[in-house]
Amino acid sequence: PPISGRSASFLFGVSCESTATTCTTVGSYTNGTASSPLIYSSTDSGITLIDQPLNSGNLIGSLNAVTCAVGTNHCASVGSFFPHGPAANPWGYASSDAGSTWSTLDFSSILPEFALEGNLYGIACSVNQCSAVGQYSISSTNVLPLSIASSDGGLTWITSPVLPVLPEGGTNGTLLSVACGKADNTSCSSVGSYNNGTHVVPLSFTSSDGGNNWTPSDTMPTIASNVSAVLHAVTCSDTGLNCTAVGIENFSQTATIPITFKTTDAGVVWSAPSSPDLPSLGGSPVVDGGLNAIACDAEGISCTAVGNYLYGSRYNFNMVPLIYNSMDGGSTWTVVSSIPLPSNSVNTVLNSIHCNSIKSTCSAA
Repeated sequence: PPISGRSASFLFGVSCESTATTCTTVGSYTNGTASSPLIYSSTDSGITLIDQPLNSGNLIGSLNAVTCAVGTNHCASVGSFFPHGPAANPWGYASSDAGSTWSTLDFSSILPEFALEGNLYGIACSVNQCSAVGQYSISSTNVLPLSIASSDGGLTWITSPVLPVLPEGGTNGTLLSVACGKADNTSCSSVGSYNNGTHVVPLSFTSSDGGNNWTPSDTMPTIASNVSAVLHAVTCSDTGLNCTAVGIENFSQTATIPITFKTTDAGVVWSAPSSPDLPSLGGSPVVDGGLNAIACDAEGISCTAVGNYLYGSRYNFNMVPLIYNSMDGGSTWTVVSSIPLPSNSVNTVLNSIHCNSIKSTCSAA
């Protein structure tokens, strides 16, 4: 909703409690000169949003993701801020009352030694165990995956004792999303991308202790040498075993398509079902599109993925939300043809989605 003094607002993450009625969404807003973090709460599945005061002062930064643990009142949000110019530091907020009030998280000591800066992009909590992922830089040309963990619902955090390590020869690795089982909160999967020396390819790690220690996935689908791909998001079943990841593949210099991966062993071995077909407009297929987020039911079978696609020319285009549904854990997808949009909306993107355990109610932002 428009708020006085804010020239633009962006929402990057959404999470809800078990019935998907009480929800929290996070992002950033600009006041004409700089971006600051924002949090909205909702008690009607996101139909109406209430701005939450953060007491952030003149803080420059953004919140990228939020999670609210099922069966608790704990919520946590992560992102980054810029305390002294262009270098980013991890930043976040925590709530113990289901998102009604928020306090600042102390991330001052979570970056590894010699890190120049860092950012957090994804977070998952199950009961009291939480995991958050992102990146940190050790030089101006090399970025490495970052993981932190919490055992008290996101109130206090430590750097994961065993950080994700890139494959040999890999550089510029980033983890963008993490998901953990709700019934077994020790099984987690995280996804992102890295440069393998020739191009950008998907990256995945698995954890059996709630994100404290990570090992690389044994098998990832092969990406052609002339193709770059990034996994933006992952979601897992309540057991943590059945997971589906979504992202974007650049198969030429001028065209991108959605990609989906799936696993039945918490991310040890991934497979790549056929990519979802992009919508057609006026009989012509859209050639640019990608997926930013995904949510599935408790079994990991019924799933909805969201993102955006472009239509028009590359230099005169409109960006439109993209939604797919799957009834087989991401093996096949059906595009949602009709999406309600605000009047006069232009260049609209869906960055996040949350559904209840039976997927009868979903909220996207």
